[in-house]
Amino acid sequence: MPHFLLFPHQLFEDVKRLQGYKVYLLEVPLFFTQYTFHIQKLIFHRASMKYYEAYLSSHGIEVVYVEVDACDKILRSLDEATCYDVADYDLHKHLQSALKTLEILPSPNFYNSEDDTLFMHHFYMHQRKRLEILVNEGKPEGGQWSFDSDNRKKLPKKTLLPQWQIYENEYIKEAIVYVKKFETFGEATPFYYPITHKEARVNLQYFFDEHFETFGSYQDAMSIQDSPLYHAMLSSAINAGLLDPKEVVDEAVIQKVPLNAKEGFIRQIIGWREFMRRTYQTIGVKQRTRNYFGFTAPIPPKVLQGKSGLLPVDDVMQKVHKRGYAHHIERLMILGNYFLLTERNPDAVYTFFMASFIDAYDWVMVGNVYGMSQYADGGLMTTKPYVSGSNYLLKMSHYPKGEWCEVWDALYWRFIYVYQEKFKENPRMKFPLNTLKRMKKETLHAHLNRAESYMNALEE
Repeated sequence: MPHFLLFPHQLFEDVKRLQGYKVYLLEVPLFFTQYTFHIQKLIFHRASMKYYEAYLSSHGIEVVYVEVDACDKILRSLDEATCYDVADYDLHKHLQSALKTLEILPSPNFYNSEDDTLFMHHFYMHQRKRLEILVNEGKPEGGQWSFDSDNRKKLPKKTLLPQWQIYENEYIKEAIVYVKKFETFGEATPFYYPITHKEARVNLQYFFDEHFETFGSYQDAMSIQDSPLYHAMLSSAINAGLLDPKEVVDEAVIQKVPLNAKEGFIRQIIGWREFMRRTYQTIGVKQRTRNYFGFTAPIPPKVLQGKSGLLPVDDVMQKVHKRGYAHHIERLMILGNYFLLTERNPDAVYTFFMASFIDAYDWVMVGNVYGMSQYADGGLMTTKPYVSGSNYLLKMSHYPKGEWCEVWDALYWRFIYVYQEKFKENPRMKFPLNTLKRMKKETLHAHLNRAESYMNALEE
């Protein structure tokens, strides 16, 4: 009987392709021991994989569940096998070295675009036209391709925000015990993520029914309250194969919600998600081996512990410790922004995100960290570094003003000042550079002194 290999991020509901194979469901070390992972990430993988083992068996498929310590031995015992594209350089190389013959099939987890453009807007336009999603005769519904500018409202004060959904079942209970043997961090319970196809679909429908209409306007909003806001909380399920992104998009298209919500949601899947995967395929190696600013500093322990002294950073870090999640703006404009302003090694930032986030995999984190967040690739896929002063954070959240604002602004202006030579040819950096030129010397020196004092204190 031929062999088919499946991995923690390939738990697809459609198993027709697996009929006639002996399936090996593998807890490869890359997903369990490569880093000191957040415990909920390991619970998620173990629970969803044990569920999937039972799911395969219920469909008459012979399945061998392989725990982490036995993976390499099992792989090397097989001369030939078939698998889906694993979307991971290291795993792909390991499989090729372990097996004499490996047949690789396209992954059902992606639309598998061949578009090589390295600019998101053009890629997204092409995707919409190619897939015929929200287009009429080749033109975008609503007259524009993106309603990103309509996704940036601040949450109203005293809004009653959504609560976190909590999951409990036999697979989660078993996984909580099982993962104790691994080195982890974070809180194991309550557990916040669907681990079966049915749970993921119910969660998707809940989002459509309860939050989709509101999602569009407040997609980029941040809150000091402990709430998922209006996000779908489905990235972990989609990235692990529990939900088919094509089915998610098809369902989203037919929902009766404002266009800024519908387009904004779909953009994240057929636009940004597919764009990250495609840039990973085309320039990922180049991105991850660049360090444009030459930063070498690790992330200080006190920052990881939520004791940086800057309110937004500490708030998000504490939320990450609790459940291995923060939404995209918290990741980019709080954590990523902060790591760049304080000159952290992009490899350390990559490791932090890979280890800490429930939905993080190599294919999505290389571009997001080395390109979007840390500008370590020098602009291969973005036109400028995503840095800001405190004003942006205040505008998009209800974090109260305080001393943290002065420190954040000092870090920002120090960064612009120190690296102005790198930015002077970039037209999108003209505004901060011109502001820097007009800044009074005493104001600049105050910023520089405050920033240096803060950064020195981080290392103590």
